[in-house]
Amino acid sequence: MCYIGVKQFDESVWQHPVHMVVPYSKRPGRLKWFLDQFDRLRAANVQVHLILAVCKEAQQDIAASNDLVESIKFQKDVQISLVPGDRTGFFSRSISIREGSAAVPPDSIMFVTDIDMYIFPPMFDSCRYNSIQGSQVYFPVFYNLYARSSRIDKDAGYWRDSSYGMSCMYKSDFDAIGAYENAENMFVGWGGEDVALSEAFLKDSRYEVFRAVEPSLRHKWHIKHCEQFTPSYHDCISVSFQQLGTLKIVGRYLLEKKIDAQALYADRTDEDNVNPAGFDEGVSQPDSSRSMLENEKLARRKDFLMRNEELREEQLWRAQAARKRERKERPER
Repeated sequence: MCYIGVKQFDESVWQHPVHMVVPYSKRPGRLKWFLDQFDRLRAANVQVHLILAVCKEAQQDIAASNDLVESIKFQKDVQISLVPGDRTGFFSRSISIREGSAAVPPDSIMFVTDIDMYIFPPMFDSCRYNSIQGSQVYFPVFYNLYARSSRIDKDAGYWRDSSYGMSCMYKSDFDAIGAYENAENMFVGWGGEDVALSEAFLKDSRYEVFRAVEPSLRHKWHIKHCEQFTPSYHDCISVSFQQLGTLKIVGRYLLEKKIDAQALYADRTDEDNVNPAGFDEGVSQPDSSRSMLENEKLARRKDFLMRNEELREEQLWRAQAARKRERKERPER
């Protein structure tokens, strides 16, 4: 045993692999890139086991995942875990993490990450050092690369301290906190589940949440597809623009392409900003070319998203009403 500050550290963790739990859905190109990274990590003798959590609702994902895993050198260290979708049959990151983690032994460290990340060997040392069973979990602050960047440098990206999406902890601690036990009724697709997990640990007096910038973990730039009328839609839009680069970088790019940014808005009026499609914009519509099952799933998802938006509006109205009552009942000084 050795100590970090006042924390006891068990050196035997070096003898066991870190179990990397990776949710996956419909991105074969990125998955191929990620599996190539995994091969390089194993070739460098990094003790890591990959659990790829694939939504079983998408049969094409299952076939593509199997083919890609079979094409890499260290396929014996990869396990594909088939996980259910959400209530509407679509991919859910929280459910994928919960079900994928079932393959991790209770006394082992699990590292939750995504296929968009550059991961270097020192990251796994950080996972081991900063995860202390029964008392501490680690949410690294990764470096978010701008478009056309691959390294940490001035104007190449920023430390994304607002995200809690990547995390290291013992499986027993993940089970003890139970943050995703009711995931089917709490989250839609991507977004919100990372903050919920960190807050669950913060509220539990048994645990400390440790954060630090992690140079060995970098987010690769990619186009973000934000689904309208989901709880995370506005956050998704905000992050997608932030990831393009600083104003200086974006301005230089527009200048190189001879694009007049002001001209894009010069002929717009208030009438142009009205959404003629109304609430249905951004939600896939039934298509005769799709199967009846696919159309039914899309219809269920649309209903679910509409109910979710109505619930948010009702909660906002109730909160505003409660604040008004509180102000009226507050005694004057």
